[in-house]
Amino acid sequence: MAAGDQLPIEQLREQLQGRDLDALQAAIAGEDEREETLETEHQQAIALELTSREELRKYSMVEGMNHPVAERESAATTLRTVIADYLEIKLASELIQEAMAAVREQQQDPLLLRAGQLFRHATNGNFIGIRADVDDKGEPSVVGVRSTDEHVPLDKMSAGTCDQLFLAFRVAAVEQYCANAEPLPFIADDLLVHFDDPRSHSALELLVELGKSTQVLLFTHHISVRDAAIQLSNDLAGAASIRVINMESH
Repeated sequence: MAAGDQLPIEQLREQLQGRDLDALQAAIAGEDEREETLETEHQQAIALELTSREELRKYSMVEGMNHPVAERESAATTLRTVIADYLEIKLASELIQEAMAAVREQQQDPLLLRAGQLFRHATNGNFIGIRADVDDKGEPSVVGVRSTDEHVPLDKMSAGTCDQLFLAFRVAAVEQYCANAEPLPFIADDLLVHFDDPRSHSALELLVELGKSTQVLLFTHHISVRDAAIQLSNDLAGAASIRVINMESH
């Protein structure tokens, strides 16, 4: 009666309903093991909760917060120092480049300066001058300068613009030579082959102007070039000495 919770024997037999006692014992043993496992996990969960609460308490304390705050402030200070150094170096670099450009401008070779003026005229103001520069390999080079201060190296120029640059240098060199020595004839053979009409007219103006210093002989296959050169020369009322030879008729 004690083992059966004071239940009548008939009710106990009804509940049994033919079940095997050994199977029931095995089931009871399994449930006992499961209870022990759950109890172990319960104790572990309690321990983890206590540990987490303690860590949370430490983080909540002022002393626990000081370390990450100090790290953040240190990083911010370092960042400000790096930015200040960068700005100082960047500004110094720009000032040095501007100073170098100013010195280069002041001490520019007269031939280069004159060639730049002629180049500006030959390109109808598309370029405003010529500068001596240093390329990516550290080699000296010559670049054309646009009104936007863009520097255009030779390998970025069109064939016609390169010809106009070389013409500007040649005319400037001849002018300088004629100013210091006996003038020699300047012979030009189809210089305008890569020029469009406006730049051809500007280049002819340079040659006619050069004709004031020395004899200019211009060979050309184009009658229009000949006529334009003669017209420009006549406009100067004989002040320029330029002769145009049309090779189609000779």
